[in-house]
Amino acid sequence: MELVLIKELLKKKSVKYFDDFSKKSLKNLSETFSRNISLEDWENKFKGKKRVLKFNSDVFKKFKRINVKVISMAIDEKNKIVFCEITIKLDKITLDVIDVLMFDRYNKISQIKAYKLWEIL
Repeated sequence: MELVLIKELLKKKSVKYFDDFSKKSLKNLSETFSRNISLEDWENKFKGKKRVLKFNSDVFKKFKRINVKVISMAIDEKNKIVFCEITIKLDKITLDVIDVLMFDRYNKISQIKAYKLWEIL
């Protein structure tokens, strides 16, 4: 597949991931995630699709409203890595975050690393 096509595919999949997270769609997230996905943020670390989905489910139960807005995105199509600057609103909490999404050979998310920049309460 040409690198230009891979770049577009990764962009679409990344935007869809954030949309599905905002919609609290565990079903769609499950389809997006690799079986061996790992997720690491400033407080947690999980390995495996079941554990990552359980963490997402817990977040969805904790917050009534979730909204993720993509501010900017940089894509390394050769290594299938997407760097995203996002703002996450969890009810009244606003977080500015850098998410690094890594994709496997099947174009599923295999790793998520999240770095918190700012938190506004």
